[in-house]
Amino acid sequence: MGKHILTCKCGRKHDISELFGAAVMDWVEKNELEVPDK
Repeated sequence: MGKHILTCKCGRKHDISELFGAAVMDWVEKNELEVPDK
């Protein structure tokens, strides 16, 4: 599988899955939800 790379405003490249993963974890922590095991 190819990686989806985003270049953000700071000029660094990020893997899109890493960005979404971090965002999801932040959202889960803010909402105090339990993450189901896959």
